[in-house]
Amino acid sequence: MDDSKKTVNKIEWREAATGGLYLGIVYAVLSIATLYLRNNQQVVSIISAISFFSVAGFLFVYATRMARQYGNRGYTYLQSMRFILKMSMFAGVIAGIGLFIQNKINPESIRQQLEVTRDLYIGKGWDAQLIDQSFSMTEQLMLNPLFVVIMGVGSMLVYGGLMGLIVSLFVRRKGTGSPTSANDLTGINTET
Repeated sequence: MDDSKKTVNKIEWREAATGGLYLGIVYAVLSIATLYLRNNQQVVSIISAISFFSVAGFLFVYATRMARQYGNRGYTYLQSMRFILKMSMFAGVIAGIGLFIQNKINPESIRQQLEVTRDLYIGKGWDAQLIDQSFSMTEQLMLNPLFVVIMGVGSMLVYGGLMGLIVSLFVRRKGTGSPTSANDLTGINTET
């Protein structure tokens, strides 16, 4: 790998980590707010909309910043998707840590959510003993930090990946082929 590609790769990981950190914090805070305010459906709807547009906004802003790093070489749809998935991975780690902290502080919230689901399954005729066994295991897993972080990464990869399909359409740029500055001669733009 030549030096310009190594530099772009370092910049890409740095931008993904930075954007993922901020996105993960915002997403975790909004998820926790939704959980605690779940009795007020109107507020939950507003928070969900804010969460959706926050994720889309963070992905768009940071993918656009990354596209600028490529200068006149252009920025393809696949490069954008790769960056968005990296950023989503970092965001998932932070969101998973936030969920774990929330579960540790208030384990009763897990039980409440499982009770609602349990009642639905029993109402559909499922075996109560099997449901109780599976929910007991689920409750234990939700208090396991590694499981919760892996679950956070997986869910953010799916969520960010789906949004990335749309965001990448707006971020991609065709290359002009002619360098306009010294940075474009090496293929990277080091200005942030």
